[in-house]
Amino acid sequence: ETSSHGNVPQMIREIYEKRGIDYTKLRFAAILRNPVHRAVSYYGHGIRQGWSEVTDKTWEEVVDADILSFKDAVKQDENMIPGTVCRSLQGGLYEVQLRHWFKHFDPSQFLIVTFQQFLKEPAGTTNAVAKHFGLSQHNIVGNADKVNT
Repeated sequence: ETSSHGNVPQMIREIYEKRGIDYTKLRFAAILRNPVHRAVSYYGHGIRQGWSEVTDKTWEEVVDADILSFKDAVKQDENMIPGTVCRSLQGGLYEVQLRHWFKHFDPSQFLIVTFQQFLKEPAGTTNAVAKHFGLSQHNIVGNADKVNT
């Protein structure tokens, strides 16, 4: 995600280029959560933490405001970096975020799995990530426990 941290993919690539290091050898992994579940979790977390953008607002009001904010931002800049608007929805805009990363790195450098895949098959998913990064695979036993909503 590039939200409040500027253009992270571009910065990473530039650092590697300036140092003469082959950035095409870099590997990235993304575990994507169901966007709706993610947005609901964000809202609940905001309520518990007292964030001003969600306090005293219904879920529908927050989402409606975020959609309008996003539409306005896209009208102004169709190449906007995600994270500058629509706080509750921004993290689930995976296509926008990945497209931004793919401007700087080849898609083959990425392993993308869903959080649901990880929950269903934690050992297989973890081993796929390890393989993608060129690491040794481990025999992982057990299931992923739910610790956050």
